[in-house]
Amino acid sequence: GDFAKAEKGELTWGPPPKADTGDLSWDEPPTTVPSDDGGWGDAPVAELGDVEGWGAPEPAGGEEHILAVGPRGALIDLEATRWGMRVEGVDAASANRFEVGSTIVSIGGTSLCQRDASDESLDLVAQLFEQGFRDKAPVRIWAQEERLLGWAQVPKDVDQVSDELSLITEF
Repeated sequence: GDFAKAEKGELTWGPPPKADTGDLSWDEPPTTVPSDDGGWGDAPVAELGDVEGWGAPEPAGGEEHILAVGPRGALIDLEATRWGMRVEGVDAASANRFEVGSTIVSIGGTSLCQRDASDESLDLVAQLFEQGFRDKAPVRIWAQEERLLGWAQVPKDVDQVSDELSLITEF
């Protein structure tokens, strides 16, 4: 295809036509000198929250729920992921009606999302969740999203990508 020809130095497309102002010519130097930041400005800096985690703001979207914790606990099975606490199961006696596969992304206004899925990050997710775990704690839950891909769309390194992004894949 075009990429292979470009690597051999055989471009399959020509330079843009020269405009009256010269802006589109590859042969003319730019008329303005770009600033040191390339016109992008300063990068935004995240503000640290009240917790020792990543300091990410509470994720927008999802659904707000109230966690029900009784004498026997919340009666839900959870697993820490980089995105928060994934709901693996809900006991029939639980007052919580969370969808299996959904993820609790914040508790009590504290984001559980982390930069990566390292052991330290997953431990921090569990710690932050534990700190906010109480009856009537507000939780934000993102529903599980399913994507069906044809075999041609599945990346060759699907296992590595799945591990890095904490995705669950089925073949």
